[in-house]
Amino acid sequence: MNTSIKIAALVSVVVLGVIIGGLVFLTSDGDEAEYGSSFDGVSVEETTEAPAETESAEESGKFRKVERGDKIIRGSVKISVEVQEKTRERVLRNARVRVFRRSETDRIGTEIDVRALAGFEGKAGSLAFLLEPGSYEVMAQAAGYTGNSMKIVLVKDQEPVSLVFQLERGNSISGIVIDRDRKPISGARVFAFKELASPDEDMEGLLRRMVDLEKLNKEVHSETVTGVDGKFQLDGLESYWYSIRAVAKTYSPGTSSEIRAPKQGLKLVLDKGGVFEGVVQNEEGAPLSGARITAYVEPVDVGLFEVIMIKNRPPVEEFETGSDGNFKLESLGAGLYNFLVTAPMHQEHRELRLRILPGANPAKVFKLKGGNRISGYVRGPADEPVVGARIRANPVGVHIQPRDQIKIDFSQNDRLTDENGFFKFDTLVDARYMLMVSHEDYESLQRKDVQPSEEEVNLRLGNGGRLAGYVLDAQTQDPIVGATVSASDLANLRKEAITDEEGAYVIGGLSSGRRPVNVYVRAENYARQKKQVAIRKGQEFEQIFELYQTGGVSGTVVNTSGDPMPGAHVEVRPAADSTPTLRVLGNGTTDRTGGFIIGNVEPGEELEVRVKVTGYLESFTDKFALASGQQLEIGKIVVQLGGEIEGAVVNSEGRPVNGVWVEARPEGGTDLVPGTSVQTSDGGKFLLRGLHKGKYELIAKGTGYVDSHTPDVEVREGTRKTGLQIVLEQGGKLDGIVVNSENEPIQGAEVIVRDLGAGLKEHRAVTNAQGSFAFTSIIAEDLVEVEVNNKDYGTFLAEEIKVGTSDLRVELKSLAVIIGRVVDPEGNPAKSFSVRPQSRSGQSKSGSRLRARNFNPADGRFEYKGVSDGIYTLSIRSLQYAAVTLTDLRVEAGDVLDLGDIQLNEGGTVTGSVVAAGTNEPVEGARVRVVQGARAFQPGKATSIVTTDAAGEFFFSGLKDQVLALEVSHGNFAKQRVNDVDPRISGKSQGLLVELAAAATISGVVVNSRRQPVRSIAVYLIGADKSTSSSGGTTKTDSEGVFEFLGVAPGTYTVKAHRFGNPPVSAEVSLQTVSGQHHEVVVELQAK
Repeated sequence: MNTSIKIAALVSVVVLGVIIGGLVFLTSDGDEAEYGSSFDGVSVEETTEAPAETESAEESGKFRKVERGDKIIRGSVKISVEVQEKTRERVLRNARVRVFRRSETDRIGTEIDVRALAGFEGKAGSLAFLLEPGSYEVMAQAAGYTGNSMKIVLVKDQEPVSLVFQLERGNSISGIVIDRDRKPISGARVFAFKELASPDEDMEGLLRRMVDLEKLNKEVHSETVTGVDGKFQLDGLESYWYSIRAVAKTYSPGTSSEIRAPKQGLKLVLDKGGVFEGVVQNEEGAPLSGARITAYVEPVDVGLFEVIMIKNRPPVEEFETGSDGNFKLESLGAGLYNFLVTAPMHQEHRELRLRILPGANPAKVFKLKGGNRISGYVRGPADEPVVGARIRANPVGVHIQPRDQIKIDFSQNDRLTDENGFFKFDTLVDARYMLMVSHEDYESLQRKDVQPSEEEVNLRLGNGGRLAGYVLDAQTQDPIVGATVSASDLANLRKEAITDEEGAYVIGGLSSGRRPVNVYVRAENYARQKKQVAIRKGQEFEQIFELYQTGGVSGTVVNTSGDPMPGAHVEVRPAADSTPTLRVLGNGTTDRTGGFIIGNVEPGEELEVRVKVTGYLESFTDKFALASGQQLEIGKIVVQLGGEIEGAVVNSEGRPVNGVWVEARPEGGTDLVPGTSVQTSDGGKFLLRGLHKGKYELIAKGTGYVDSHTPDVEVREGTRKTGLQIVLEQGGKLDGIVVNSENEPIQGAEVIVRDLGAGLKEHRAVTNAQGSFAFTSIIAEDLVEVEVNNKDYGTFLAEEIKVGTSDLRVELKSLAVIIGRVVDPEGNPAKSFSVRPQSRSGQSKSGSRLRARNFNPADGRFEYKGVSDGIYTLSIRSLQYAAVTLTDLRVEAGDVLDLGDIQLNEGGTVTGSVVAAGTNEPVEGARVRVVQGARAFQPGKATSIVTTDAAGEFFFSGLKDQVLALEVSHGNFAKQRVNDVDPRISGKSQGLLVELAAAATISGVVVNSRRQPVRSIAVYLIGADKSTSSSGGTTKTDSEGVFEFLGVAPGTYTVKAHRFGNPPVSAEVSLQTVSGQHHEVVVELQAK
């Protein structure tokens, strides 16, 4: 099996969790995989294959001071868009225009709200707006027409751009919507959703198409309403596969998947549906107006990628409440649904896997908690309001399991500051938050441990550093216009610029610090490049990038009969045996003639072309070299038809079973290297294609059935093995309900069945709103072990439960509850605090550690549920106050332990400012670290290291009563230690003033006896440690033999270079450093 297929198969195991939980690999954060290089220390590396001298960042550029008022002028470009019908060139008034940023990896990025752009004017079909210089993709869509897109790169001072889209009618899918009595249903809404890939696409192809998931997110590609005869026609479709959904009041939604346009005579049969109604209320029981209820289908018994597509599509039905808070959903069918309920100034409510029955359902009351608030102002170093800063609030320790994710959502729910620099979040859940603040002109800020409160937060941004320079053609030295230069910033944030007519760029607001910044450069028809550069506060670093032109590869794909193969996937990559990491340099799809042209391919010495066609064996060309700017024709690539296995899957009664996954696993294969898989269609039929010669084991897996294994199925290339029948045996069943001691159902309990008949295989399920669960594919014939867990209850464990039990009743006993009231030193209720019990063993009897929980009550009361038997220490922590610890609390299951009033004490914080000695100028970016008494912090809830802001100020919180020592360091200053810091005494903890003396720096070069530079040798600063040098006492030389020690305190030192070996070599130089001065030395090695 090809390595890339193995990788794809392994990735498929985690795709669902990544896509639904984080959606990471679809965005632009996959730098190492995309650019194929890594960094070592602070050296500079380029990823192009063309020869280039490696140089250090310090030598390839230079720093200059950024003067106050020196602003970056970006400008904007006016974009006019008109969407026309191609045949008559008339404006389509129902057109929709979408604009996406393109990432540094050239993938589609964040969608931009067109109507919120400056200069927006016009209406659908003909509009205009302003865009800043950048790389974009503009899409045009219109009902009844095939959509289209254009990629554009805008540069500074560019003339206005006019985009004209001419859309064609495209293909149609038509049919009829009827009920079970074959009566037409009029007024049904019919939707067409694009499938991720063709039905016979393999795992590798599906993963390849995942990059388009954001384009498909919530996207309806065509929509219509049935007439009185129940007939419909969906227009404007591509020649592709679609999923068709029909929705009508009082009927269950009907869906037909894998329908290829054009198509006529499609029949959608709808069953009688259910009516789901109720009311949305706040915690006090008052109705909520303007609440939105959205219903999503819970995927059941479907494959991984179908789950992803279902969660990526719009809801089945939604409703907005009026003043009475009532809602009524009438287009839901029988089955499981997930409900998302939102309302202004309230936390969102999630109701998972709620079963809807045909006809009327019991009325439902959704109660929404009031939303928590974080608001405040963002200001610059001169106290000016920062307009348009982007704020993101990420809850700490709040995670939603992938299976509980209702929908795939690419939006980040960010806030932008207004003209006063003000922002507000008011729908936050109970948690502590990390705030991320970014703006293109200011240094990004990360503020940890922010507690929701009515008090406003003040966030101050520094100017940061700049990166500027030129992007040039490496061979001609001509400027490259429209190149994208992207710099990684704090916490994976990106800041980018587009080169102008002179190839110039400038990026501002970059975070300065000890670590260099990763910079990525890409331009059309040039090889991408990545470097590391140093950034200093208040200074601009000049960096020139020289890019080598890419080449192109063209050819034709044919079969063994010489017939062209349209639709083949073709990719150019380094030869598999020439590099340990496979990296695709370019890819494309063959046209009707089997031809392909792949441009923008990075040059290389040992490249190959790989061809993948469904039903055919992979084909590879011989190795070839591609020079910069070369267009290479490689001729014909012949693909050979693979072997095929055709058959059907039936149950023990001989009835076909649809939706079963059948895998052809090569002899000797394992679960970690799966083979080719397909899903059975109507009649239980399956067809496995593109198999190599050899023996295979067929593995069939279906919900409710025991896995089937058919060994020794022999396959020959170019032939089809037919008539194979796989019989699935019905699995054992186990049904039941989980309740509490009051006989109330418990939703969300995890039920684990350990199946001894399958080698201790674990089956897992989560109880629904009725507390019920069901298992249908147990292999054991007699007994299984059952375990049930829920965070608020004790654990149930039964080692012998009979398979086939249909009414298992599991009663979970409530765990203990700890309650109390937290007040400040004046006896007023505490507004915000966290509570965490810790047992003597470090974990509860259930084996899990109890986490800190955050509370924001108006009356200061808290209720901590889910505490098992034991003796505990309770920690209560609140900003501005010393932590409170209560010891030897004995807890019994089912009890309510009332601690009464718990009073907080003053203290718990250390504040101060860092200034430059002699000038009293604030020092931004100084590192303040607790070097003695770090255990004064509550575990995991505070940091012992902070960084000063633009005003030079620092702040520690969450402290116990303990004397501390601080260490203050900065790259341009000598370190200083502050002792006897006592949070209990205001004069020893509040408003501390730390003056830093200008530091010395030591740099030099290590050479051998022939005066040649020596790279990667260890250099020691003897007499220095982490308290006398900000870079410590050890470093290594770079590729030019250069080394540097920063932030060195005045004193006498010895610089020693040493390399172990046979014989070892070393040398040393002694020197006296002076505050504020730079010292250079040459260390010449001599063999011992």
